[in-house]
Amino acid sequence: PKKAPRAGTIVSLYNPSTGNLLGTTPSILAGFQWIEPGEHGQAHKHTFAGIYYVVRGRGYTIVDGKKIEWKEGDVLALPPWSFHENVNADPAEPAILLGVFDLPLMMGLRILLEEEFKGGYQPVVEVVP
Repeated sequence: PKKAPRAGTIVSLYNPSTGNLLGTTPSILAGFQWIEPGEHGQAHKHTFAGIYYVVRGRGYTIVDGKKIEWKEGDVLALPPWSFHENVNADPAEPAILLGVFDLPLMMGLRILLEEEFKGGYQPVVEVVP
C-alpha cells in the first residue's frame, strides 16, 4: 500500500508476468483506493483515462471544476488530462474505490504525463446533478 496526498492509500493489483509494478495487464492497471473519513485528495491530471467503481462509502470527485457526487455502487468515468480530486464526504466511514486505468498503455506509448494543480484544490464552478 502507498499513501499519497492526491490519492489516499492505493493497493494495485499487480501481475508479475507484465514485468511492470504498475501493470495488472500490459495495458491496464486496476487497484483500490482507500480514502479515510473526511479525506480530500489533492487535484492533479494525467494522460491516462480511468473508471472508478464505488465499492464502499460516499463522497464526490471534482473534475475540471465540476463536482460529481458518488455513493456505493456508482460508476464514474474519468477523462484523460482532466484535473480531478477525490473526497470522502463521510466523517466516520472510509470510502473504497476500485479504479481501472490505461496507465501501462500510456507508459508503453511513451505519452505518460502528469501535473499537479497549483494550490492543491480546485474551486467548484458547477455541481453535476
